[in-house]
Amino acid sequence: MFLTLLITALLYIFERFASAACNGTTTILKQDDATALASCRTFTGDVAIATGVTDQIDFGDLARINGDLNATNVTLITSLGGTSLENIDGKFILNGVQVMTELSFPNLTNVGEIRWNALPNLNQFTFTAGINLVSVVNIQNSELSSLEGLNIKVADDVYIASNRHLTDITIPFTNINSSLVIEANGPAVSVSFPSLNWARNITIRNASSIDMPSLNYVDDILGFFGCDIEKIIVNTLSVVKGALFIAGNTHLTDISMPNLLSAGSLDIRNNTLVESIDGFGQLGKVIGNVELGGNFSK
Repeated sequence: MFLTLLITALLYIFERFASAACNGTTTILKQDDATALASCRTFTGDVAIATGVTDQIDFGDLARINGDLNATNVTLITSLGGTSLENIDGKFILNGVQVMTELSFPNLTNVGEIRWNALPNLNQFTFTAGINLVSVVNIQNSELSSLEGLNIKVADDVYIASNRHLTDITIPFTNINSSLVIEANGPAVSVSFPSLNWARNITIRNASSIDMPSLNYVDDILGFFGCDIEKIIVNTLSVVKGALFIAGNTHLTDISMPNLLSAGSLDIRNNTLVESIDGFGQLGKVIGNVELGGNFSK
């Protein structure tokens, strides 16, 4: 009887200790800390990588972080990963991680927000399963050459900017609930959103090609600025509720939106090679201003 009570008490203490170890806020100082965290399948709380970490950090069997994963100003870490991690429910923050060359979470599919900035040595990541659920994507000032592994269908805000080696942005969005901005990436960047149907705002700058073959409705602003493209063709677009801007695209010769029915306003100017604006065959209503500037013959 006494032995049974003792075992029960010890099990209770162990469970309480294990539960406490899997909750709260934790800071990873070395790989041993990440290994200890991996004893939890789910950790509830924020996980921060300490600025002085030099180890390669691998989260092992940890499957879920119910909070943020944050590496800010961790200037000496070279590798961050976890073969079992599937969910980061909060923010995935990488900021000022100067020498990291390897980022590998092959089973990661769900992230609350991706916020990456100042990653001068990271040219690729490994998300083999593909991230398909995330509300915010903000990727700036990296050496990434592609975004393969971002399989996102619906997002609120997307901002991808100043990634000078980025040559391909292909993401299977269907809806953008707030804003999609692509700007100041590599000069030869190709932008493709083959499944995008609805967006509140879209702004694309400095792209060499743009493909949005399914876009039907823009609830506010659609803008193409300073792109190195010859054609803007969006055959499926029917409504731009706010402003349609096409400006400063010096190689542009052809604009075709044959099924556009209405726009809030229209601003087409400083596209020096555009000679005609006859690619709006169904456009019957522009609610606000129409501003056209260029050497148009028709």
